[in-house]
Amino acid sequence: MASRSISKSSRKTKTGIFVEFVISDLGAPYDAIRNAVVAEIQRLTAASCDGATLETEWRLHKFETDFRDLFIMKCKDLLSSEIDSISPVIEYARIRGNLKATWLREGVEAVVIDGEGIGHDTKEAGQLDSRHYDYFYDSDAILLIEESKKPFVAGGKSALKSIFQRGYGDKLFLLFTKIDEVEPYDSDDPTDEDRIEDVRDGLANVLASLRDDGLDIEPDENKTLFLGSLQNEGMTEAGARQVNLVFDQAHEMSRFQQSFVAPVYDFEMLSAFLVESTRKFNELYRDMLSAQHWKTVEAFNRRMDMGIDGFRMFNPITDFEEKLNEEMEGFIAKPIAWKQEVSDTLKKESLNSIRRQFNKLMIDFARNEIIKVPHQGWNIAYRYSGPGSISLRRADIEAILKRSVPPFAASERVKDFKDSVKRQLEAAIATCEKA
Repeated sequence: MASRSISKSSRKTKTGIFVEFVISDLGAPYDAIRNAVVAEIQRLTAASCDGATLETEWRLHKFETDFRDLFIMKCKDLLSSEIDSISPVIEYARIRGNLKATWLREGVEAVVIDGEGIGHDTKEAGQLDSRHYDYFYDSDAILLIEESKKPFVAGGKSALKSIFQRGYGDKLFLLFTKIDEVEPYDSDDPTDEDRIEDVRDGLANVLASLRDDGLDIEPDENKTLFLGSLQNEGMTEAGARQVNLVFDQAHEMSRFQQSFVAPVYDFEMLSAFLVESTRKFNELYRDMLSAQHWKTVEAFNRRMDMGIDGFRMFNPITDFEEKLNEEMEGFIAKPIAWKQEVSDTLKKESLNSIRRQFNKLMIDFARNEIIKVPHQGWNIAYRYSGPGSISLRRADIEAILKRSVPPFAASERVKDFKDSVKRQLEAAIATCEKA
């Protein structure tokens, strides 16, 4: 099933590149096609946004009403995935109001952030996007939703790994949906307990696989939930109780201040934990720039010039953070001492606090070093056109990334880079101490 999904995704990508390549060589007919498409998008946007149309800069559109049903209908109009929806041109949407379900307990107030899901493409099935880490840092709780019939077939396993590696495991709730549709192979007339046990077996297999990868994690049993029959009208009493549990525990977690004791590190050893990460990052992008179609490389270059984190398989912000995390985890996990006597539990809490803070700082650092600082270089590379432009663009992009994330074997920027990473880790520890 997974290979079929990859194949379909690959065909779709190649078809899109072919169409883009053909129409870009049409000249005047291409301009007519483009103008017609833009005009239709503007028409649909105006119809959904009270006459407002798209402009060259970001534009804010607001809609409010005292009628709940009308408000929900408008949200569906703007955000649905149906044909003719304008959702592809919406970057962010914020919905606010008295929209609580009748079965939610009194006094529940919450901001729910939809991370758009994971595993929508083959790249994301391997790692989370930078937007997820932005959300994780600011959220009181993380809700990872898996379908009970086929859990962890998309990006769930990598999400579990990423969440725990970056210190967010204590925030995690695991929610398995469609438990009523599970059919255990060893039961002809299964009860809900049989179905839950079957899903737990699948979860145990995933955790065993992660242990084989060197990550020993154990999700909180009290934060592992099972829901079914959500397609029916209303919510069952058991389901409502579990969802309310998420909100109640998230509220308690928001008020709980974890203790922290600062570890002591030998920063002279830091260089050894950076060599492989910078090499792997540059080799990854050298290979991808050579392998991908020139239109894909051009589109990626354009996103960098626009200040967007990535495009399709090109996600340098999270690719950099991932490669760095793979190596730095060995450094962070093994301090040479602690500033005061500390229990094993407090050691774990303190290191997780550092991991979370370091993850946030390195995402911000990567955006600055890879996108903001070399912005002029991205702009120059994007402006190449005509014969030979793709070779020039690829060479420029590779040079930009090598300056941003210098390989230790041959770069004058190595010391500056190492010192920058050291400052980020020191800042992470200092922030945890203040908190």
